[in-house]
Amino acid sequence: MIQTGINYISSMSILGISGFIDTLKFPGIRCNPEELEQFLMDLPQTAQADLHGLINFRPAWNSPNIAQNANNDLNRKLLTQTHATHFSTHIGQFEGDGDPFVNFRKNLEDMRTLLPAIRLGGENVFSLVNPSGKANYMTLQSTHPDFINFMWEQLDFGVFDIAHAKIAARDHKMQFNEYVRALNCHKVEIIHISGGMALANFNSSNSNDVDLHFPCELQDFIELQQLLKLFPNVKFVISELAYSKGENNQRVPLTREDYEKEAQALNIAVKQNDTALYHFFEKI
Repeated sequence: MIQTGINYISSMSILGISGFIDTLKFPGIRCNPEELEQFLMDLPQTAQADLHGLINFRPAWNSPNIAQNANNDLNRKLLTQTHATHFSTHIGQFEGDGDPFVNFRKNLEDMRTLLPAIRLGGENVFSLVNPSGKANYMTLQSTHPDFINFMWEQLDFGVFDIAHAKIAARDHKMQFNEYVRALNCHKVEIIHISGGMALANFNSSNSNDVDLHFPCELQDFIELQQLLKLFPNVKFVISELAYSKGENNQRVPLTREDYEKEAQALNIAVKQNDTALYHFFEKI
């Protein structure tokens, strides 16, 4: 059975989600030592940790030296005390980072040395090409399905981010379904979902305006159920909820109500059926 998970946010109580969520996604680079301690205390109430980044870790497989700050006391504590089985970070490189394949080979060697017993995965990202044709985030090459497929073949598994794929499809002037079907879906073991794509400002050069990480709506979960039919080897579906939706679609601090609702809805969408999902959204 597919397991469900959610972003770990230390300010949110997990008591209201512990019956619905099997795993907690560790926030990686944004986590400070105090949050790490809280994460380690909260984790026993769930099945396991989904490690997506490490502390002081540069999150891009094709950038130079992503492991240079990963081997420290905090990360050793994180890896040993969570009994981690898998780790993932972004596929892609930033402009000026040199040869993406040379960087990747070195990074993969370093990370396999650092984490010899842990399976390693990579997540698709986006370029955010502006009207002038310039990529404002990752390079356009590193968000193409061919590049992602190459990376997934070298890594142990793939991570598919729905919102990232929608933005990247636009970057490459492809339909979303065309983009998805160009990927090696058999390599994907983790799917990331988050809401707000209908509100995304694709004319903005700021990634925060397109990858909003809002609560998911009913339609987002219906789309997830359809996508799961294309990914036969998925083990986890992780909600990347991080913000509530404020006035004028602005990001505002997350509420406990949003957090608990997201966990429940994701559990129903993945483990139950359409009827139960519709009933859940009718009641709220």
